[in-house]
Amino acid sequence: MNAEREVDTAFAMVLRAMDRLDVGFDLQFRVEGEPLLDAALGHASGTLMIGTHAWTTTLITRALYDAGIDFHVVASGPRYHIPGTPQWVDTIEATPYMLVRVRSALRRGEVVFALLDRGAPQTSRTTRIDTALGEVHIAEAILRIAATSGTPTIFMMSSMSDDGTVHVCYSAPRAGANATASELMRDFSSAIIDHHVALAARGSSLER
Repeated sequence: MNAEREVDTAFAMVLRAMDRLDVGFDLQFRVEGEPLLDAALGHASGTLMIGTHAWTTTLITRALYDAGIDFHVVASGPRYHIPGTPQWVDTIEATPYMLVRVRSALRRGEVVFALLDRGAPQTSRTTRIDTALGEVHIAEAILRIAATSGTPTIFMMSSMSDDGTVHVCYSAPRAGANATASELMRDFSSAIIDHHVALAARGSSLER
């Protein structure tokens, strides 16, 4: 969660408290790269949307819901709550069978939303990325599934403006539609590094 300003995390915690109290709310989104997502949706090999853990990134599920897009979230529980609404979506639970279920969902042409960073390195399972905001450890297994399946992959980055608008940026791998797993990892890492540079610069300007 270090990829956010304290004020953004505090705001998100208020939203989480409102959710627990069943208080609905709406959000304003500013989306970049939406045509990339539109082009990936409906592909026979499904669509993989990946990002890293941050409160603002979890709020992207609300943007997808508002747009009428059906999706699965890779999560620890059987259902995932859409922020600010009474709605829940089915998940792909983080169990030993998770990768099989991800592959099956993609083969059915469905959308899978997954946050691939882990809180600590896992030997032979994660790759460390050094960023302006510290280390990020990315689990690669889902990327290998996407590469093998020929699944269009969308990178998700997010931040919050001072007025509370959630800025969402969708991007695609620079390696193109037939990227290998290593190319997906390389391009995803570059996207994370660039995003963290921007966030760090923003934090520095606020401190001044």
